Amino acid sequence: MFHVVEHFESPSDALRRAREWLRPDGRLLVEVPNAEAVCQWPQSRFHRAHLYNFSPATLEMAGRKAGYSVMSSSLSPDGGNITALFQKSVAPSPASAAIPGNFERVSAIVNGHTPLRHLFSPHPYARLIGKVASQIEERREARKAATPREILDNLIAKELRRQTK
Repeated sequence: MFHVVEHFESPSDALRRAREWLRPDGRLLVEVPNAEAVCQWPQSRFHRAHLYNFSPATLEMAGRKAGYSVMSSSLSPDGGNITALFQKSVAPSPASAAIPGNFERVSAIVNGHTPLRHLFSPHPYARLIGKVASQIEERREARKAATPREILDNLIAKELRRQTK
């Protein structure tokens, strides 16, 4: 699920539904924008089509509550996206959704990311270079695979390799 979960009225329900479709040891790869990111222009951080915004902690919590264990969680090189690899676990976690201090930490990041600070940071310039490099890498990787399933299998294998480093 790449840039999908943040558009659902109930991300938890969507993750639980996806869990029903998986084999007992099935895995789900999810990528969403990072609400904590400072790589994009401050005024474009929140997209009106995104009903939910996630930080790494909240995405992991959503996965655990939907019945997954977190195999890995990482940020894109520019910090703009969160990728989590979940594995179907025995049952949804009854754990509390509270993440102590999360609101204060995220709001401090959001409030501290001003247009002036952004322009004088390396982020807008490094992000452009990173996007071009990513597009080249994605096209190269897509050419290696014959089917969409192979592309997904390669993405999961790459994430698993990153997890073991």
